[in-house]
Amino acid sequence: PWKGEGWYRKTLPLSDQDKGKRIYLLFDGVMAFPKVYVNGKLAGSWDYGYNSFYLDITELIQHDADNLLAVHVDTRKHDSRWYPGAGIYRKVQLIAVDPVHAELWGTQITTPVIKPHYADVRISSRIKNSSSEQKEIVVKHIIYSKENHVLQEKNDTALMPGNSLRMAESTITLPNPLLWEPEHPNLYMMSTEIYSNNKLLDVTKTTFGVREIRLTADQGLYVNNKRVQLKGVNLHHDQGALGSAFNYRAMQRQLEIMKDMGCNAVRTSHNTPAPELLDLCDEMGLLVIDEVFDKYDAKADITDTTDFEDFAER
Repeated sequence: PWKGEGWYRKTLPLSDQDKGKRIYLLFDGVMAFPKVYVNGKLAGSWDYGYNSFYLDITELIQHDADNLLAVHVDTRKHDSRWYPGAGIYRKVQLIAVDPVHAELWGTQITTPVIKPHYADVRISSRIKNSSSEQKEIVVKHIIYSKENHVLQEKNDTALMPGNSLRMAESTITLPNPLLWEPEHPNLYMMSTEIYSNNKLLDVTKTTFGVREIRLTADQGLYVNNKRVQLKGVNLHHDQGALGSAFNYRAMQRQLEIMKDMGCNAVRTSHNTPAPELLDLCDEMGLLVIDEVFDKYDAKADITDTTDFEDFAER
């Protein structure tokens, strides 16, 4: 029953406050081969149904009239040996940002140095100035505790030419960190804030944990210098009779049941999961083998004409 094609149409909920902003559409999963139209014009397409993708639709928006979003999906040429679902089966977000903003998925956090009484937290943020004006900006990286207390912060000042991109990088020393591990999945929040002329332009919040992982040939996996035996399952993305449409509580309940039976790990069989699954695993203390696909054939939407290097990079 999932073989076929379909259309989705929706009026975009834009307001006067969105004038002058960059407008993105972020899709977490559309099955299969979606084509996205805004006001009758093609905004973009995607060719892997399990992978999130986003489109900049700023130039297609009308601010003096309603805006119509249309998405075409077609599963007739898609195949899978498990139930893939069909259509828009994960959330869609409309994101309006200042022309000066941190790129979507543009912030990376690592913890390269962990000592008994401190950890170095390294942050890299790709900042974009999509306006034609030069901007003097201040990028603030702020670490918050689980209780929302400010623990540490650091500022970076830069002059950004019009239509430019730069990396804002900071290393912040966090005293006496609570480490992330399966038994104690302690998490922190990083806020990346961009200011110009003392005006807040953009905020990106990123959850992270402080942990060290290493693999050895003889003993396997160590987390924070403690050997961990992976006890997990291959977890397909659908929820049985509920189908493939992502349901937060259903996924949370599934992970709770797995933890109760002794699991400490998940392998995402056999494709990119919903982002919420990874957040839940972070919060619940589950390690993840994050599999993007398990076969190089049409079942993974890879064909003999696919440029694999380009496909993997996207």
